[in-house]
Parts: sequence; C-alpha cells; structure tokens
Amino acid sequence: MLFRSTRFAAAAAALGCGLICVGPVPAMSWSIARVGLGLTAIAALNRGLDRNKNGWCIAAGSIAGVALFYSQEVGIAAVAAIIVMLGFQWQRSLIAAAGVGLGGILVLAPVTIYLIATSSLGATIQNLFLFPRIRLLGFAAYPFPRLALNSAVLRAYFTPVILAVAAFFTAIRLFDRARTPRRFTESALIVFGVLLFGAALSRPDDVHCAFVASPAIILLTGLLEDGCSALS
Repeated sequence: MLFRSTRFAAAAAALGCGLICVGPVPAMSWSIARVGLGLTAIAALNRGLDRNKNGWCIAAGSIAGVALFYSQEVGIAAVAAIIVMLGFQWQRSLIAAAGVGLGGILVLAPVTIYLIATSSLGATIQNLFLFPRIRLLGFAAYPFPRLALNSAVLRAYFTPVILAVAAFFTAIRLFDRARTPRRFTESALIVFGVLLFGAALSRPDDVHCAFVASPAIILLTGLLEDGCSALS
C-alpha cells in the first residue's frame, strides 16, 4: 500500500522486515515480530483512508489496542502514528477517528473489565506508562555507543540515520504540497520509528537494534524506489 509504483519495492520491504523477525526468542513477549502489530495498524488505517472504508479504520483501532496491551512500546508508537495520519487528513478524519475509536473500544473494554475483575488494573497501568519512563534512564549502565567505524556502531546508528533522512525528504515533499496518502503514511512511519527507537536508545544491544529497525527498512526501500524513479 505504501509503494504504489512497483510491487517489487513492497515485496522487498516486507522481506527485509521478515528476515529480522525469524530468529528464536525465549518468550513471546520478546518477539521482534510484535512490531508487526503497529505496522499492520498503520497499513489498515492507510487502506481505510485511501478507499474511504470505515471497516479498515475499525481494524486499525482494534490492532492498535491489542498492540498497546501486548507491547506498550509498539502500542504507544502505533497510537501516535495513527494520530498523525488522522491529523494530516482532518477533513475526512472525523468518521475515520470514530472508527478507530470504536475498534479500540472493542479491544480495550473487555480487557479493562478483566483487569478490574482481577484487581490488576493499577499494576497494568504502571507497567504501560511508568515503566517506560524508568527504562529510559538506562539499562545496566549500558550507554548508547559513540560514533566509530565498527559493525556494532553501524547497527546502532542505522535506524536513526534512515529515520532522519526519510524525515528530511518527506518534509520537503510536504512543504512542496505533495500531500499524498503515501507521504502521510511515511510521516506516520517516521513517528512510529522515532518513538519505537526509545527501546534501542536505552538498551542498544543487537536484539533491540533489530527490534526497532522495521520502520527504517520500509522507509529506506521507499527512498531507494524514489531514487530509481527519479533516475529512470
């Protein structure tokens, strides 16, 4: 949906994201593939706004709700990305926002009722919103690496560099009034990637660098596609 000019670009981005999610993990909550929940919510909203079908918007809200409880890092980033997409298309976003809200309620309401019934709502809220703030203070005094020419630094800086480059070119196109659904989705992916990068910023090991890389891989594929189109 993001890459309209060639199917190859879409397939390449999907393959790149898939390859970093295939490694074994000790628990489902550690799975890198959970980033796919946020990406799927963005893609569903993109389809809903592009085709003016509220069912996709409801799906986006439901998926974001699942992501919020399954992985607060992915869920919060996905919700922010959805808000950005709706903000860019505010003329049509009222009905779409209602659909997203309905989808979220369909997931959040029964989960909240269950948490209240089991007296675990307070602990869940603390884990969702207070733990990330503590996490950003650092993990085992493991600092983000300084610039140097080695593989570890290249892996750590890959995502922020791609996000910065994509943000620069997307901002230029938006200021040039090239306000297309693709640019809105790119903006949402940038916001999603920036917020998700907090996981690697506080824990810059190989696992978390791979965890935050999917939005950057998609954006990089789009940049390469635009470059090839400009040269052809």
